[in-house]
Amino acid sequence: MPSVKELREHAKLHGIKGYSRLTKDELKTRLTFSTPIPLHKIHSPKKHKSPKKHKSPKKHKSPKKHKSPKRLSPFRLSPKRLSPLRLKKKSPKRKLSPYNKFLSKQIRRLKTAFPRLSTRARFTKAAKNWKLSGSNYHGDDNEIYDTDNHIYDDGYDSEEL
Repeated sequence: MPSVKELREHAKLHGIKGYSRLTKDELKTRLTFSTPIPLHKIHSPKKHKSPKKHKSPKKHKSPKKHKSPKRLSPFRLSPKRLSPLRLKKKSPKRKLSPYNKFLSKQIRRLKTAFPRLSTRARFTKAAKNWKLSGSNYHGDDNEIYDTDNHIYDDGYDSEEL
């Protein structure tokens, strides 16, 4: 008769959840329904064997006995069920700050006005334009500062950069 420890190890191998809390009788019933392996054939875990000694080769081979096919548990035969994919919900985009709106517009204009100007210089120039504008820019809806017609000159010559 297998011990509780052996039954728990067998339950663990077959993926029975909560096997550590089950009693011996509960383990027996769960294992009989989940696996077709007879309980009296459950063995304790394999122990280390001593190194094999060299045997002399056999001269006569004994005829192989016909082995019955191994019984498979019904869980191995059924296809693996996949859980449905759960996509992350996209959070709504945050509204751009007035500064970021101003900068993006200014950088676009500076790029068309001064194509050879480096990106770093464009950002610097756009930031200075924000400072000179008096920070009255409120985006498209309440635009006080007209960014369409004003690109402040900060002394950079576009040919030098």
